[in-house]
Formats: sequence, C-alpha cells, structure tokens
Amino acid sequence: MWRWDRRLALVLASTRELVQQIEREVKTFNWSMEGFNATIIVKGTNIYDQRLKVKGGVEVVIATLG
Repeated sequence: MWRWDRRLALVLASTRELVQQIEREVKTFNWSMEGFNATIIVKGTNIYDQRLKVKGGVEVVIATLG
C-alpha cells in the first residue's frame, strides 16, 4: 500500500560499485529510523526481485544508469 506521508529519495550513481557503497552508508541509518528501507537497482541482477523490493516499500532507491 502506498503511503503519501513518507519521504522518498532516488540516488543515481555512475557505477555499480558506487551504488553498493552508497547503500552501505544509507543502511547505517536503519537502526535509528523504524521502518526505514533502502534498496539498489543495478543491471545484471534479477529485475523481478528488484521490482518486488521496491513494491514492498522503500524510502530510498539507489540506482545506476548503466
């Protein structure tokens, strides 16, 4: 279910490695915010699984254009 009261962010990075580094840093905030979720979208990973994570509810999506 979509919640309009949540803050959302899309972070775009130039490489897969940078996306993974950003994800690690963003997830350090998880312990202090209840229900805070982040996920990455990268090429070469199962798109179905990535889509399920986003539909499941995330506040931050970190992705690469490549």
